[in-house]
Formats: sequence, structure tokens, C-alpha cells
Amino acid sequence: MVRLIPALCLIALALLTGLAAMPARAQVAICAPLVDMLADLETVYGERRVMSALSSTGNMVILTAGESGTWTELSVEPNMIACMTGSGAAFTTHEPPAPGIEG
Repeated sequence: MVRLIPALCLIALALLTGLAAMPARAQVAICAPLVDMLADLETVYGERRVMSALSSTGNMVILTAGESGTWTELSVEPNMIACMTGSGAAFTTHEPPAPGIEG
């Protein structure tokens, strides 16, 4: 019995070390042609494009949002394949401050 306890401790340590090295959750990229992705976001979540910009990597970044506050961030490659890079809730817009007034 005395020899069993150190062995169990080593097994527990090995398991804990292995679990700590694993990612918290696997992330699978959700990608589709841009027109399909935008249509699905509008149909399922009521989201429409509210912002787009060109990133330093050459991809277009699109933000969609719905009246319920949901939002989705897409990264669009030059071949027009869009991948979801973020999503959430509580989307709001803000007016920029007037010139000379800090926001």
C-alpha cells in the first residue's frame, strides 16, 4: 500500500500536467463565401453590415450587427471567403465627439 501512494501521485501529476497543456477548447474556423455568410447572418440573427475596413494584412474586416445587439466580426480574404473572427452581444454605436471635445 505504501508503494501504491507514490505511484498514484505520479499518475495524478502526469494527468494534471497533460490537462494543463491542452487548450481550453478547440476552436473551429467558420468560413463561407461572403455573400452566403452575410445572407445567413441576416436571416438567422437579423444582422446587417455596419462597418467595413481594410486590415494591414490585406483582408477586409466587416462588422455586422442586429437590432437585438448581437454582432459578428468577419475577416474576408481576397478570394471573398469570409471567416468569423468574433461575435457577441450588447452592440451599440457612438457618435464621434464634436471637434475640440474629448470623448
